[in-house]
Amino acid sequence: VIFDVSESEDRVTLEFEGRRVSFPAHAREALEAAAAADGRFTAAELPGRLDADGRIVLVRALVREGVLQISLDDW
Repeated sequence: VIFDVSESEDRVTLEFEGRRVSFPAHAREALEAAAAADGRFTAAELPGRLDADGRIVLVRALVREGVLQISLDDW
């Protein structure tokens, strides 16, 4: 997915395929890592200041928006 991340005072926005999804600014590091990931990862592996619940919310939103896909292989 080709994407762009922009930040305002209190929000970070991921733009891709004509869509936009915004998160609190403190989610930027995790958002960029998730969007740029080239392979499998878990929400727990995302860097940044989000707590475990925040990382799960971020990943769920990115799955819902079509940025990420869930892989059940090896589970």
